[in-house]
Amino acid sequence: MREKENIVPNLIVRLAAVLAMVCAPAFAQDQEADPPYHLALETAVGAGELDRLEGWQEALPDAVADLGEAPEQHIAEAAAQVLALVNMETRPLGDPGDIVGDWSARTLLVDGLGAYSYPYFPARIYREGRALVFDKNSGSQRHRGLMADTGQDRYLFAGALYYRDEEPRLHSAHMAGSPDPERDALAWVYRLAPDHYLMAFAPRGGQHRLYELRR
Repeated sequence: MREKENIVPNLIVRLAAVLAMVCAPAFAQDQEADPPYHLALETAVGAGELDRLEGWQEALPDAVADLGEAPEQHIAEAAAQVLALVNMETRPLGDPGDIVGDWSARTLLVDGLGAYSYPYFPARIYREGRALVFDKNSGSQRHRGLMADTGQDRYLFAGALYYRDEEPRLHSAHMAGSPDPERDALAWVYRLAPDHYLMAFAPRGGQHRLYELRR
């Protein structure tokens, strides 16, 4: 395991460099004259990557249906929770500051073997320049990355998966030293209610992931 004191400074330097690139226009001219920030994030990620997000609403219920009648109660309960979240009506995002702050986040997964729900763990969303940073640095599976309001009542998240004993990562588009596309993670972030959001990740390897955010 890496020394903890080496992890945070390295990530701060790397994140600062990324934000310096993607947020530079905000310091070069008035913000009102800048193109929407999500365009910079989408360009960095690439259209091919964004295509992986399309159709997740249809693919996830299909994956649940493919499970058939789950013989184990915890799988059936998790599958029902997934479908309930997917079927909830989304709301306008509202004030940009509403999503900033501390959150409790839980993971729901669906794959070829079943559906699973996990406990809530702390997460945080904070602003850096024109970007929002999503940081779930607790639990065994973690995510960190940049977010932007797309203007379509959803945020785009572009980040990376990493594990408890690893150094935090960012999306390969924002990793200068050691990119790993297999860890890249994209998600749409929807507002379901005040203080209730849903992150729907692009499927990868037959696995579907949701984060439910509450506070």
